[in-house]
Amino acid sequence: MAIWNSLETKNDLEIIANAKYGAFYTTSNDDRVNYTLYDSESEQVVVILPGLECVSAHYEFDALAAKLSDKYKVVVYEPPGVGISDLSDTERTVENYSKELHELMQHLGHDKYTIIAHSFAGLYSLYYTNQYPDEVEAFIGIDATVPAEIEEADHEAYANAKRLRTLMIKSGLLRLASSEEVIKDQFPSAKADELELCKALWCSAQYNDTKLNEYKNMVYNEEKCMDLIFPDTVPVLYILAKDTVSEDAKWEQLHKDVITNKDSKVSIISGDHYLHQSNLKGLADEITSWDVRH
Repeated sequence: MAIWNSLETKNDLEIIANAKYGAFYTTSNDDRVNYTLYDSESEQVVVILPGLECVSAHYEFDALAAKLSDKYKVVVYEPPGVGISDLSDTERTVENYSKELHELMQHLGHDKYTIIAHSFAGLYSLYYTNQYPDEVEAFIGIDATVPAEIEEADHEAYANAKRLRTLMIKSGLLRLASSEEVIKDQFPSAKADELELCKALWCSAQYNDTKLNEYKNMVYNEEKCMDLIFPDTVPVLYILAKDTVSEDAKWEQLHKDVITNKDSKVSIISGDHYLHQSNLKGLADEITSWDVRH
């Protein structure tokens, strides 16, 4: 099975390398990063940042971006190691993440924008907003990570990710279990002619070297942000998953603790950590009805 999986992986990487969606920008580190623009006549811009375990932001956030595109110009960003963006030798730290994202927003000509971040990207966004407070008009977190929630398990994240890559990806077990139905479930917005690419991403792009480096830097990034709060000039909307709040009694308060702007809000809606999949309508309604910037 290992030989078969190795040959299939080689084919997958060719499919990923030749994939065409969105557009590319080359960072100052010579890494190509992919982004998808959902254009509209609106002058308000949002950039959507994926969580740590995202395989393809383009497919994972397509449905949410489509629902927001009447109110905003939407940019869905794939950092290095995600989707069809390049793998990178650059350390996956909050400093480098912020530098790359800022370069992209400058390239696109946006000097005022809202950040929407899922999960661990909430941590990067907290750091980023403190670096560029005059550019970030608002922040919206989708069950987003805050630095105070650093856990013992985070110290084992790198070892666990390496273990999963060996047990599931390198062995071919994930590929063996990835029927067409499984791929359709994982990439619900993908068209029929995109399923081959989706399967390639699912079976071969998870836990790549760039992602492993991100896991390796996980605790460093959390500690780098530990004492940060959002600037009082930036309104914040945290949309938390009811399932997560039920599991962690501190979850809601931890998010309130990093907010300083008086127009900010913490909402709890039904669904799991992946609210953009488990409660898309509820999430989109929360975002589009929040209009403190007007």
